[in-house]
Amino acid sequence: MISTFISSAQDEIITSKNKFHFGIRHGYSELNISNNYTSRGRTSVYAGLFLSKSLSEKFSLQLEANYSQSVLLDIPLLLKYKLTNKFDLFTGPQLNLSIDNGSLRGFEDEKYGSSFLLGAQYNINSHWFIDARYTYGLTDQFLIDVYDETPHYGSKNSFNFGIGYKF
Repeated sequence: MISTFISSAQDEIITSKNKFHFGIRHGYSELNISNNYTSRGRTSVYAGLFLSKSLSEKFSLQLEANYSQSVLLDIPLLLKYKLTNKFDLFTGPQLNLSIDNGSLRGFEDEKYGSSFLLGAQYNINSHWFIDARYTYGLTDQFLIDVYDETPHYGSKNSFNFGIGYKF
């Protein structure tokens, strides 16, 4: 009888480890676009979706798609490390895409960029979490200013603060 409970518990751990989790995110971003000549800061709001997969008890992979008011689509692939039951640390590369609204005609190659992301997440409960992250731009790209639709060229660095819900 004890061996039945032990083997049942092992199956449950393996099953939960192999599950996919998905959810939604929303937050605030403090963005800085800089190049050799200028630096321009602005704030925006973002919303996104994520899909995560546990690799082990401590590690998981998370793929996100976040759309911001700055007319950007950010697609990070994150490696997450569970520090405690409440805290996760994560890092990974991010693809940045400036959504073309006609202002970038002739500069299609310059609307893609890449960044490196580093952050932390606090799990409020099994569904709700808050996170903070820093994104460091590795490449220059054209970014559109939503207020005057002016393209700006440079690397994107940002601080993001958000809340999310895991289904």
